[in-house]
Amino acid sequence: MARTFLAADIPVAAICGATIALAQAGCLDHQLHTSNDLGYLQATCPAYAGEAHFKGDPAVTDGNLITASGVAPLEFAYHLLRKLNVFRTETLEA
Repeated sequence: MARTFLAADIPVAAICGATIALAQAGCLDHQLHTSNDLGYLQATCPAYAGEAHFKGDPAVTDGNLITASGVAPLEFAYHLLRKLNVFRTETLEA
């Protein structure tokens, strides 16, 4: 479903272990992303081929793909709320 949603320009978000499912589906192969650790993705998902697009940031948004480390729920929420235009930028930044 994640591949279908991304192809249809629908946001997809994953935090912590949920990033493994995106890696297994190939959703992280060509877009900037993060997870708990690069080694974590490589060890838990042999099919993962997105090493060149991995960022060590707590949360990353690339188009409609939002990913975050398991220790970054606040940053994950920030990226989601910003993407969905739930609050004005000033409110989010506060």
